[in-house]
Amino acid sequence: MTICITPSLAVTTYTSRLQRVKSPCGIEAWLLEDHTLPVLWTSFCFRGGAAFDPEGKPGTAALLGSMLTESVGNLDAGGFRRRLDEKAIHLSFGVGRERLHGSLMTLTRDVDEAFDLLGMAVSDAAFQQRDFERRHAMRVADLRMGMAQPDNVARQVFDAIAFAGHPFSRPAFGHYETIGSVELSDVVALHSRMIARHNLEIVAVGALGADAFAAALDRAFSRLPVSAEGSVLPAPFLGLGEEVLTRLDSPQSTMIFGRPCIAVDDPDFMAAKVVDHCLGGGTFSSRLFTELREKRGLCYSIGTSLNATRNVSRLIGDTSTRNDRLYEALDVIRSELAHLVSNKISAEEVEMAKSYLMGSLALNLDTSGAIAGTLLFTKVEGFQPDFIDERNARIASVTRDTVADAVDRLIGDGALLVSIAGNPAPH
Repeated sequence: MTICITPSLAVTTYTSRLQRVKSPCGIEAWLLEDHTLPVLWTSFCFRGGAAFDPEGKPGTAALLGSMLTESVGNLDAGGFRRRLDEKAIHLSFGVGRERLHGSLMTLTRDVDEAFDLLGMAVSDAAFQQRDFERRHAMRVADLRMGMAQPDNVARQVFDAIAFAGHPFSRPAFGHYETIGSVELSDVVALHSRMIARHNLEIVAVGALGADAFAAALDRAFSRLPVSAEGSVLPAPFLGLGEEVLTRLDSPQSTMIFGRPCIAVDDPDFMAAKVVDHCLGGGTFSSRLFTELREKRGLCYSIGTSLNATRNVSRLIGDTSTRNDRLYEALDVIRSELAHLVSNKISAEEVEMAKSYLMGSLALNLDTSGAIAGTLLFTKVEGFQPDFIDERNARIASVTRDTVADAVDRLIGDGALLVSIAGNPAPH
C-alpha cells in the first residue's frame, strides 16, 4: 500500500489535510481525516450514468441505481435493509447524466460492516424479477405524473433540442412512452458495462486513518472488474434562437431558457460566475428577479445557473408565470440580456457579487456530506484539491474588466434556446 499526502500550499484548509490513498488492490481515493465526530462519510460514483443507457431505453441506469439496495446476495430487500438499519448505516444510490453516484455514512466503529454491505450492493446485487417489477411500476407512475408538470416537460424538450444526437438529450429517468421497453436484462447488462473499478471515483471525510480507509476500499470494491466500456463524450449546445412551445392544460406556463456557457476549466469561469450571480443567480438581488418580480409581478421566482462540467457547459434559467403574461416575461428577459451587454456590470455590483460568492463557500461546506460532495466533484472533473482552497482567491481576482469580457463571451448576441410548456396566450 502506498499513501501520498498532498503538500501544503500557502494558507490552505483542505489541501494540507487531504490524503491520497491507494489500497493494496490499487483502488485510489481521497481522504479528509477529521476526528471531530466518530463518523465517516463516503461519496463515490461510477462514470457513465444515464449517458450509458441503451439506445431507445432511457431510464435504465436510474432503474439500476434503484435496485442496488434491493435483494443482495442471499438477502432479500427487507433483509438487506435490516442489516443496514441494525448499525444505523445509511447507503443510497442515484443517477445523473454523467454518473451513477452513491453515498455511505457510518459510525467509525462499524466501518468494516458498512463497507462489506456496500461491496455486496455493487458486486452481489441479485437483480430479482420481483424487485425489478416493483421498481419499474414506481418509475412508470412517476413518469406518468411528470407528463402533466410544465417544468418537467419544458426541461425535457429543452434537453432534447440542446443535445440532439447526444445521450444527454434523453431524460435520465426515462420517458413514459418508452420505459415499458426496459427489461431486467437491460439493467443487468448495464451493470456489467458501467460498474467497474476503471469508472470509480471515491472520496471520504471523517474519523478514519489512511491505512484503515485503504483496507475498507478493498472490502467494498476489490471484487469489481477492473475495466469498463466506453466513455462520455462532450455535448455540443444546439438550437440557439429556437423557441418551442409544448401545449399543456395548466394555469401557469413554465419556460426554460439557456445558451452555451464558459467551460468550467476556463480562466474566465469565475468571472462568468459573477455575471450569472448579477443576472439571475443571486435570487433576491439579481437583475432578473428585480425586473420580473419586484417591478412587474410577473413571477414568484426566477433563477439562472451555470451548469458546467467537462462534458457540458451552459447558462440555464427558468421561471413560471401566468399564461397571459408568459411572453411579456420572455421579452423582459431578452431585454435584460441586451442591457447587460450594452451597459456591462457596475463596479459596485461586481464587488457585491464577489462578496456573496466567497462567503457562500463556507456556508455550503457546513457538513461532512457537503464537503465530500464538493471533493467528489473536484476529483471527477480532474481538478486538484487546491481548487477548493483557491476558489475564493480566484473570485477575489475577478475585476470589472474581466467581468466585461465574460459578459461578451457568456451573453454574446443574446440568442437563447427557449422551451415553454403550458398554455400561454398568443404573443
